[in-house]
Amino acid sequence: MRKTGIILYCFLMISTGISGESLFGISDHSLGMVHNTYSGAGLARSFETAGTDSLQINYMNYSLWTVFSNTAYSLKGAYSASFGDNGQESNFFNTAANFESAFMIVPIIKQKLLIGAGISPFTNIEQRVRSVNDENMSRELLVRGGLSRALLNVSYRILPALGVGLGYEYNFGKINKRFRLENESEDILPIRLDFDYRYYGHGMVASFFYQPLNNLTLGLSYRPAVEMRVRINPQTTSNIVNKGTLATIEIPLQLNSGLEYRFNERMLAGIDVLYQDWGTGYKLSNGETDPNQTKYFRIGAGIERKQSSKIFTKLSEQIDYRAGFFYTNLNHKSLQNTVSEYGLSLGFSLPLQRFRSRIDFAGTVGKRGSLDRNEYEETFVNFGISINAVETWFINIED
Repeated sequence: MRKTGIILYCFLMISTGISGESLFGISDHSLGMVHNTYSGAGLARSFETAGTDSLQINYMNYSLWTVFSNTAYSLKGAYSASFGDNGQESNFFNTAANFESAFMIVPIIKQKLLIGAGISPFTNIEQRVRSVNDENMSRELLVRGGLSRALLNVSYRILPALGVGLGYEYNFGKINKRFRLENESEDILPIRLDFDYRYYGHGMVASFFYQPLNNLTLGLSYRPAVEMRVRINPQTTSNIVNKGTLATIEIPLQLNSGLEYRFNERMLAGIDVLYQDWGTGYKLSNGETDPNQTKYFRIGAGIERKQSSKIFTKLSEQIDYRAGFFYTNLNHKSLQNTVSEYGLSLGFSLPLQRFRSRIDFAGTVGKRGSLDRNEYEETFVNFGISINAVETWFINIED
């Protein structure tokens, strides 16, 4: 199976047509690129691990759910597009849109003890590659899917300035790999290889926050390494494929840290540092590592101007404004070199019901890869929309 993967990867590099979410992320045994699911607010300001927003569920640090006094929920969808260039005549346009995440929290003791649940992705890949040569021989490779987490979490505020969260995560997902080699001539039989890789495993997450000053919050989230089982379902009768290549994999531990500083009631700034070593921590069933993986880290920083606390004020004063920037070292290599990603983020929040529910809009734009180091270069944009509500189920509606 490893030889097959190498052949397909080489085919990707010389193909004439590519579509999907990104040019990067395909290799043998790949789970796709790391996908950090920020809320709409976090995406717009490029940080969230220490975010204390009381109208937006924190997607990155569950200990900070203790800022809520009432039941709350949040839903998020996203759209991404990228424009790739290989320095020659070929240009590629890739796009993807999907529902991303959902979270809900319920207080047992207001701002003290809360329970919550959620679901969000943490890797994703979608690539379609097709080429036709002079002999009318067509080749097509399709790889798509990713991994997600379903969460059950308990958050507890030990002291007014110190809180913890402890959660159980069920990790699951599916990646489909399909290869076609066909010719218009009836003398040559087509080659078709189809595989469904289904992943599942149990994990945990511990999170913390600490406020050494009234206007300063520190956040930390830690996920130990997770062993996942892999069930391979071949969709072909070919006897040349080793069905048992992968039995288990190990997802590397993940460490997220952050800081938020409030200048006053309406202005704040923050920073996130995320780290995960896929180079040595992503292990296959035989204990080997994947040479196409490397260390992943992301640094993001930004600012936010909060809405006015006045009950009666003009609409422009009811909007949250956000901006940030980020730099990422992706977990995948290309041409055996690391792939960098950097860009800017912007966003705003509109009230649906003042101080109870709102809708967040966020967008990022940036560059990924380098023609000199990686053969490909992408310009990408991402858009996220999240709807957030606090205790809307219990609001009295008067005639």
